[in-house]
Amino acid sequence: MTPWVFVLLFLVPFLASSTAFAYLDAGSSSILFQAAAAALFTVLFVLRAWWTRIRAFFRKGKPEGPPASGAGGPAPPARRDG
Repeated sequence: MTPWVFVLLFLVPFLASSTAFAYLDAGSSSILFQAAAAALFTVLFVLRAWWTRIRAFFRKGKPEGPPASGAGGPAPPARRDG
């Protein structure tokens, strides 16, 4: 089934209706608010998870790797000889 046949058979009857006897109650607005909040937090989570890649893309440089040895990171564990 081509996309145009799908549009003609399924979407056009919904768009051609003249009157809709419907209303929005408190539950409808609540679920719309919840969906908007979920979309916002999803975008924020993805941006936070990919922040270094996005920043490296716009800097046109190589992505920042882990800090070099002795560059302020935690000290390696002390070696215990026997």
